[in-house]
Amino acid sequence: MSFTEAVVLIDASGYVLYGRRPPDASAVYIPDSAELFDAIWHHRNELAGIAHTHPGSGVPVASHEDVTTFDAVERCIGQSLDWWIVSSNDVRVYRRPRRHMAWTGLPVDHVADWINELRALSR
Repeated sequence: MSFTEAVVLIDASGYVLYGRRPPDASAVYIPDSAELFDAIWHHRNELAGIAHTHPGSGVPVASHEDVTTFDAVERCIGQSLDWWIVSSNDVRVYRRPRRHMAWTGLPVDHVADWINELRALSR
């Protein structure tokens, strides 16, 4: 079975606003798409965060591509978000406390329903 990256948009109550495993995604990236950006823009007022998978196990670490994407989306929509990265056995949430500070990855204690939904999308 091949695993690829998948993405979900989450509101403050943990509801999945949008979820997708793009057909041209791979195990290492989700390609830029107008559909995904349109979903982010459409849900910007209710959006609490965006989560994506890093297929495999272990602590998911934000790549340079990840943090530049986090920054670009936040600048575009004018708000800070939570950015979860989910592996098969771990979840980290990345936040930047203040502009011009480094992104911090924190462990996630609670496994929300959307995490399992995201992992299923990745399969």
